[in-house]
Amino acid sequence: VFAQMVDENIVFRQLKPVHWSIANQTALAEAELEYMDKTSDSVAVKFKLTNHPFNTDGPVYAVIWTTTPWTLPANLAIAFGNAINYSLVSVNGETCIMATERVEFIKNYVSDTSVIESIKTDQLNGLIAQHPFIDREAPLLEAGFVTTEDGTGLVHIAPGHGTDDYILGQANGLDTYCPVQADGTYDDTVPDWITGQSIWKANQIIVEHLQANNTLIFHDTFTHSYPHDWRSKTPVIFRSTDQWFIGVDHALKSNNQTLRQMALEHINTTIEFYPDTGKARLYSMLETRPDWCISRQRAWGLPIPAFQDANGTILLTGNSVRAIAEVIKTDGSDAWFRKSAQELLTEYDLSSDTDAPADFDVNTATKLNDIFDVWFESGSSWHAVVQARQNEDIADLYLEGSDQHRGWFHLSLLPSLAVNKRPPFKGILTHGFIVDKDGRKMSKSQGNALTVDELLKTYGAEVTRWWVSSLSYEGDIKVDLSFFNEAGDLYRKIRNTCRFIVSNLNDFEHNGNLKSVQSYIESMDPNTVDAYAIELTQTFQETVLNHYKNYQIRDANQAIYQFCNETLSSFYCSISKDCLYCDTPESKARQSIQMTFWSILEILIRLLAVICPHTADEAYKVLHDKETNQSIFLNTEFGYSCKTYNPLFDELISVR
Repeated sequence: VFAQMVDENIVFRQLKPVHWSIANQTALAEAELEYMDKTSDSVAVKFKLTNHPFNTDGPVYAVIWTTTPWTLPANLAIAFGNAINYSLVSVNGETCIMATERVEFIKNYVSDTSVIESIKTDQLNGLIAQHPFIDREAPLLEAGFVTTEDGTGLVHIAPGHGTDDYILGQANGLDTYCPVQADGTYDDTVPDWITGQSIWKANQIIVEHLQANNTLIFHDTFTHSYPHDWRSKTPVIFRSTDQWFIGVDHALKSNNQTLRQMALEHINTTIEFYPDTGKARLYSMLETRPDWCISRQRAWGLPIPAFQDANGTILLTGNSVRAIAEVIKTDGSDAWFRKSAQELLTEYDLSSDTDAPADFDVNTATKLNDIFDVWFESGSSWHAVVQARQNEDIADLYLEGSDQHRGWFHLSLLPSLAVNKRPPFKGILTHGFIVDKDGRKMSKSQGNALTVDELLKTYGAEVTRWWVSSLSYEGDIKVDLSFFNEAGDLYRKIRNTCRFIVSNLNDFEHNGNLKSVQSYIESMDPNTVDAYAIELTQTFQETVLNHYKNYQIRDANQAIYQFCNETLSSFYCSISKDCLYCDTPESKARQSIQMTFWSILEILIRLLAVICPHTADEAYKVLHDKETNQSIFLNTEFGYSCKTYNPLFDELISVR
């Protein structure tokens, strides 16, 4: 899969800002983030303009607002929006520039704040500001992402620490400067008073320094939702490092389309969603997602098979990947760690690889140490499982929790589009999560956790499965032991109905040939109640099969219960008892009921087998006890068509 993506020219290595876990010292994907509350610093900072066109005495300051003071040492520019109105504003007697709409925001912290005059946005173009504590200039640049939803309408730009910042920096020739090291400490390119400091501790040091040199307008703290590493549960940062990416906006070599274009098109046209709300969720994620960072910096995992020679030239082509794949196929993934670069490349022919760098020196090559994002591995499972093992082109359904729109669903779609130009699945089904009866997350520490082993010991697998099938899986599912008691009562109604029918077939001779059922049904008198029962059974079968086809398991559950409780127990079984108990075994009326029972039960247990397989299989084996010990799951196909019944029965049932 990866080799074909490399062939498509959408895999590249670049210095870009990515989510970075300081605790685990590795890049992270969106799917590896959890959002939790975090208390952050909020500061408004003055950047003194080195020149300006405004008719005012004294210096003029551009005021930025940020919640990450630790990124200020990496500031290289200030962004403004060309559709935003700006003003000169007096703040404590000093002339400052900010968005007119955001003056009140500053006034909440500094009462001595008032508008002096409006200015034209184009007057900001070309202005230069002085960094508040580093001997560096920051140009004012126009950017479409600047808004007045928060802050001051002027945005501090650190290209090494944010996606928008990086893109703006690339467009304007700024360095992707990142002074933060892998362990979250500053390198020696920052001022001495924060060199070697942890960025989290440096926040307070920077605030105090800004206050001391009179460039701080205000400092506050606030609590907000912030991304955390899903493993360490610690806050992550944006940090620029050399990483491998899959470009979602890079045109594929084979069809000149991008992954984003293909993904959005298939979401709209070919993929079925259960429930349909998943469509908008997946679409919005793929519409805005950045390039996929597929590399990780860990000591374990599946290696990205890239090499670098003594001159810094990197080798990664489709053919080189396939050559390493053959080595791993033969010797296992540990071969990458055991063997040298030269040993790994023994069977690779550099001279015949037209995509390889012409000056790459195999003799001095060393292995790069990045491993694959685990989501790339799971996202390629359609190839390993569906295609390689099952010899199928596409999976019918991908089934997972609602959090997998940004995980497995999302990251399976992209590789499949790159390789096969179509999704790996026909449909996606998402479900909620189990919570307690009060809607709280279940955990041992809260004393509200339930384990599957305990449920199975107490209630059995069939009751547990019946309960699960009764749920509306689209949202979170509340659970309490009392719910299983109720599910047990409902399940026993189904089981007792099957037992009643089986028990009344004890003296009924049949050869197990289901073709005889169709012959019997075709010869039935449509004016009999038996024919009416067969008609109701056929309608029941069509209804349940349609529910299964559309993954409406709860509706199938309800239809099975209603059929057993109302159609059979309250109606057909009830009115058949006199004949079954009083007529002789040779009675044609009694035999007709038994033949109808057999016909009904063959349908019922097949439909029930999806939800309660043990019960259905048990009933099947009792029904066919004179045959070899077969399972219903080896004899699933069965159905029949019946004559038109007398519609008078509908009126009679209504009166009854």
